[in-house]
Amino acid sequence: MSIQSAMTAAFNQAIGALGLPASIHYAKGQPDKAIPQVGFASVSKTDEALVNAYGVAAKVITVRAGDVVTPPSKFDIITVGAEKFTLADAHPIHCGTAVIGWKCYSTGR
Repeated sequence: MSIQSAMTAAFNQAIGALGLPASIHYAKGQPDKAIPQVGFASVSKTDEALVNAYGVAAKVITVRAGDVVTPPSKFDIITVGAEKFTLADAHPIHCGTAVIGWKCYSTGR
């Protein structure tokens, strides 16, 4: 197994073990999609760069690339449980040259 395959497997395993079920509503009109699991974290006050960019109550949502056909983007809405989070940014997560996921940021309220 290559290092890239091992890293991708570990990334997928971590989200599978710790993730929460979610769904995504695309702002640009694509059909809504259920996402089996996403990584979900609150930004702490010690994450200065993220707090400055997105606010104290910001959320970081990690989506596996294989779970979505269309990559998430700004203004898409990810629903986790009863809460809806409008995305302020979405950036690809690379392992070598492959995109293995998306790191999405929602601003604090």
